[in-house]
Amino acid sequence: MNTKRGPNLVLTRPCSKMFLPQFMKLHERLKIPPTAVDVSGCKRMLEMAENPTAYELETNLDGWKSNLPFERYLLGIHAYLADELDCAEEQFQKLPTDVVEYFFGEWRKAFLPVKTKGDFRYWKKRAWMEIYVSGILTCAIIGQWKQAVLISSYPDQECGLDVDGKPADRSFLLAMAEWLTHGKSTVKLTTYISEAVQSKTPRAREEIKLLEAALNGSAEKAIESFSAYMRFYQKKIFPLNDMTEKQSKMGTFFWHWWMKEGVNVDPENTFSDFVIRISNQVQK
Repeated sequence: MNTKRGPNLVLTRPCSKMFLPQFMKLHERLKIPPTAVDVSGCKRMLEMAENPTAYELETNLDGWKSNLPFERYLLGIHAYLADELDCAEEQFQKLPTDVVEYFFGEWRKAFLPVKTKGDFRYWKKRAWMEIYVSGILTCAIIGQWKQAVLISSYPDQECGLDVDGKPADRSFLLAMAEWLTHGKSTVKLTTYISEAVQSKTPRAREEIKLLEAALNGSAEKAIESFSAYMRFYQKKIFPLNDMTEKQSKMGTFFWHWWMKEGVNVDPENTFSDFVIRISNQVQK
C-alpha cells in the first residue's frame, strides 16, 4: 500500500494486483509517460485561473468561473497520478465550492446580459456537464454527499449541451441529478434513463447500468455492474488521449457511493488503480 502522511491524516491508496510492483508511482503502473504528468505546469495554470485580470472579470466572467473547476480538477488528477496526494486532496476538497459558486453564485445576477431581460434561463444554455461531473465526483471523493445533492439541484430539462457534449451523456447526467436530488425513481428519471439506454452512445449506456444498480440496491448487482463498467472503462475510455480520463470518473463516484452504503464493489482491489481514493475520511 502506498502511504503519504498529510498534515492531519494518513492518505492511503491500495494498489491493484494488476499493476505491480507496488512501490511504483501510479502513473508508472498505468504506463503513462512521465512527461505527460505535469504537476508544476498545472499549478501555474490554476494560479492564473485563481487570479484573473480585471479585463477577464469584466468581459468573460462566466468563462473564468467555468474554467476554475476544470483547472483545479486537472491539477488534482496530475497530482494524484504523481502520488502527490496532499496536493490532490487539497484540490478535491476545494473543487465542490468552485462548482457551487459557478452554478449558484450571486455573480450571475450582475453578469446577466441585458438582452436576456433578467431571464435566468439564459444560464441553462451555458456549459454545465463537465462542471457537474467534477462537482459530484469530488463530493464523493471527500464524502460530502449533502453538497452533491445541492450541486445536483441545478441541472434540469432546460440545460443544453456542452460544446462537445452528446445528447445521451446529457440524459445520463440529468438522470444522475434527478436520482441524487430525490433519492428514488421518478417519472423524469425513468425518461432520462430510457433516453440514454436507447442511444447509440456506448459510454452513456454503460454508465446508466451503474445508476440502475444503485436504484436496485442489490449488493450483487452493484458488484456486477461495477466490474462490467470498469472493464469497459479500461478498454474504451482509459486509452483516450485525455489526462482527465486517466481515472474513472463514474467508477470512482459509484465506488464511494457504495462504500457509503456499506458495500465494497471491488473487494479484491482489481480496479483500484483506476479509482480515486485519497483518504480515510468518514463519508458524510
